[in-house]
Amino acid sequence: MNIRQVLENTAQKYSNKPAIVFKNTIISFKELQENVLKLAGALRSQGIGKSDKVAIYLPNCPQYVYSYLACFTLGAIGVPLDYMLKKDELISCLSHCEAKVLIAQENNEVSLEFVAGGISSLATIIFWISLTSYANSAEKNLFSRLLRRLRVSLQTYEPTGDDPGRHGPTRSRSMY
Repeated sequence: MNIRQVLENTAQKYSNKPAIVFKNTIISFKELQENVLKLAGALRSQGIGKSDKVAIYLPNCPQYVYSYLACFTLGAIGVPLDYMLKKDELISCLSHCEAKVLIAQENNEVSLEFVAGGISSLATIIFWISLTSYANSAEKNLFSRLLRRLRVSLQTYEPTGDDPGRHGPTRSRSMY
């Protein structure tokens, strides 16, 4: 089954109908398709293709759906990771699956600096965070240190539109 074709056909047929309802946010099939294809493009730009492994470390949220479908669109293997994993468990899973990319959202229990330092196969972290909160947070220094030390690429994505509850990978900024 060609997931990209199914996504395109469904978006064309049910363009404005709800595809995802998350909390107070409704994401249409058209928005779902746009967000999935944008993330797939970002993954492709990081060298991800058929049979490459992409680890997904996210809570239940629309970005999880985008990530999984983006992997399927490229023929990559989405590796779902339990968002409740502790540092050592996460490192073990990432090492074992040999993911090239980690798609993650901040988690107070797990330091990405600690995790990424122990994974030789990991080349890119795609981190879902608002660029506004990133620019105004102490995490900025943490990520700068992490990136200098590990030479990994960090892609950040911010919410789309004026609605703060609506999410999507609309702007990508690579920070080295």
